Amino acid sequence: MSHKKLILILSVFTFFNLASANDVKNNFTSSSTINGTCVLRADDFSFGEINQFTTQFIASKIYVKCNKGLNYTLYGDSRFASTLFMKDNKGNQLQYGVLTQPNNAWTTIFSSGNFPGGITSTNIITGTGNGLEKNHNIYLRVYGVDFGNVPLATPGIYSDTFNISVIY
Repeated sequence: MSHKKLILILSVFTFFNLASANDVKNNFTSSSTINGTCVLRADDFSFGEINQFTTQFIASKIYVKCNKGLNYTLYGDSRFASTLFMKDNKGNQLQYGVLTQPNNAWTTIFSSGNFPGGITSTNIITGTGNGLEKNHNIYLRVYGVDFGNVPLATPGIYSDTFNISVIY
């Protein structure tokens, strides 16, 4: 029994020792500033092998990821205020266009430019960020001879870079 009493006495001694220790507390404040930001990417597009006797359309996507509640506007290439051309390695040209609506004509050109006659493009894409990636469709057109006075291009492989910007 004396052994059990010793354990009890040591336990009580330790309890009193902890209870008499100084307990100091301190609070701190954390803060952060989040600047609005957006990330932009787009799918490359390829018409593949085309028939120039018929205007051809394909769809592509632009992806935008912005902070929740942040309004943004997507603008197409300002070069489109004139005419866009894909070029081959010899400088030959193939006319194309980028639109905000499928199978549409000049009324939905995706550009941030000013057109002849003082017309300014209003075919922009707008949205509000939700913190997740959102996609927006764009539509691409290679002009065929059925579109008007479009000459047939020289056979070859054509490419171009279409610039897209996001303003937020």
